[in-house]
Amino acid sequence: MQPLQPLQPGASIAASRRFVAQNWRRLIAAPAPRALREQGDFNVRHATVAGLSCLSCVCYSRFLSRPSKSVRLLRTRATAVTSAATIEEEVEEDVASSRRPRLRLDKDDAGNLQKLMVTTPLFYANGSPHIGSAYPAIAADVMARYGKLREAEVHYVTGMDEHGEKIARTAAGQDKTPQELVDGIATEFQDLWDLLKVQPDHFARTTPAKHKEIVHEMWQRCLDNGDIYKKDYSGFYCVGCEAYLDEDEMSEGHICKIHQKECEWRSEENYFF
Repeated sequence: MQPLQPLQPGASIAASRRFVAQNWRRLIAAPAPRALREQGDFNVRHATVAGLSCLSCVCYSRFLSRPSKSVRLLRTRATAVTSAATIEEEVEEDVASSRRPRLRLDKDDAGNLQKLMVTTPLFYANGSPHIGSAYPAIAADVMARYGKLREAEVHYVTGMDEHGEKIARTAAGQDKTPQELVDGIATEFQDLWDLLKVQPDHFARTTPAKHKEIVHEMWQRCLDNGDIYKKDYSGFYCVGCEAYLDEDEMSEGHICKIHQKECEWRSEENYFF
């Protein structure tokens, strides 16, 4: 097998995307440090866009091998490519703007990367993973691998947010307990990470006993400091948003603009921070 053609330092984002399109099978099959070290300098902004391009190639390969799902996967591929183009435009805009906050990395006096912690959102566990789950996981994985290439101490976290009324309702609709539901969804997420070669250092879940112990300790600290108080509150509540909505967040008939479902009027005593 011929070695990868080097991607020259300072190459454009478009060149990074072309490189991944031509070599994605080898990039996702080999350990990242070896595969990326062969092709030269690969900075964070190029890596993020290349990761999205890689996602589109993975989806396209599954489209070819599983034609029965062609429409859905082709749409997925198109979404991934569109996202990559959008990120490219935003990165270029960020470079030109000094008003936006920039990514700050922990470096030593010589400029060497020391530590990097990267996390995806903790995904809601009321449904199967989708391209919106894959996108941040791949982008974060690319950044984590970049840090490891630079011999930094890297910790990459992803996981699931396993609480909320919508999880309880989804479980009831499937004749399952909430724990049975989230256990099944957790397996689906981990299977997806295996498919996409995403390698987090920690897959966080909010139902294990260890997590509950940490939450209890933090709650008690806030309570002891007087940071938490009880209060009566009334308003239109969206289960999907898990929040009370203001009038400008709803359409006529108190319909949530995001979920397109009618909000519920609720009055409850709750804790506030």
